[in-house]
Amino acid sequence: MGRPEGPGCYCAPNHILRQSIDTISDAYDFVVIDNEAGLEHISRRTTRDVDLLLAISDPTVRGLIAAQRVFELVEELGTRVGQAHLLINRVPVNEVGEPQLAPELAAKVQGMGLPLLGLLPQDPLVSELDAMGKPLVGLPEDSLLRQQLVTLIGRVLPVAMPI
Repeated sequence: MGRPEGPGCYCAPNHILRQSIDTISDAYDFVVIDNEAGLEHISRRTTRDVDLLLAISDPTVRGLIAAQRVFELVEELGTRVGQAHLLINRVPVNEVGEPQLAPELAAKVQGMGLPLLGLLPQDPLVSELDAMGKPLVGLPEDSLLRQQLVTLIGRVLPVAMPI
């Protein structure tokens, strides 16, 4: 598990998934693929051409190392990627209400040289909405998390999209 397919490998489920993604992407302007945490979806080469890759990490050293491995694996496999960014989620907010990494983590991110798109603040309302089975689009417009998402999406997408 998690090892790249070799040349000529014809793993049927991955091949079907690749074909499905190729077909869908021809029919739509945007296709969002939300993968579970880990490297297997990249190493199995289920996506070959990616316009925008977001490696999302929590604010932990373990998460940052996994994100770094995503970038390394994409490069090793020669996956065509237009833009690639690191996004750090669930970041604690400082006394003025802005997401801020602990100094050790900020130094780690800077030392890794990963293209940091931004920090998403921890928002207790996310847990509340999840506990009630409600979607995150229910976040109020004045939510710091929602505002930060709008800002960051505006940096990477060619057109404005409502959230």
